[in-house]
Amino acid sequence: MSWYELCTVHFDWVKHGERLGKDYAEKLIEKTAFMSAEVLIYCPQIGGYVVYDSKVAPKSPYVDNDVDVLEILIEKGHEKGIKIVPMFLHTSIGGAGLQAKEHPDWIIRRADGKPHWTSMWMCI
Repeated sequence: MSWYELCTVHFDWVKHGERLGKDYAEKLIEKTAFMSAEVLIYCPQIGGYVVYDSKVAPKSPYVDNDVDVLEILIEKGHEKGIKIVPMFLHTSIGGAGLQAKEHPDWIIRRADGKPHWTSMWMCI
């Protein structure tokens, strides 16, 4: 069997307005280890911004200067035997707000032309 069939998983994501730095990443790994989770599934973006050095999306203004939160999560997670699975959610306005504003033509629309559901799901 593969690791993903038998592991304990902790699912977490960035909270809007939260300061993100090395301490944040280390505490998240400690929390994951405390729960005896073997995998951290982590959503490293909010509102179209990311918490790591990216060529696709801008870094969040809440991330401390010169910090790559995802890199620290991976490094510290591996030190504790925790696998890190980054997950990018571009299916809601919370995940893709910036991209929805910059590219309204990416918003999934119903047959009547209105945005799908009440949030703006994206198709990038």
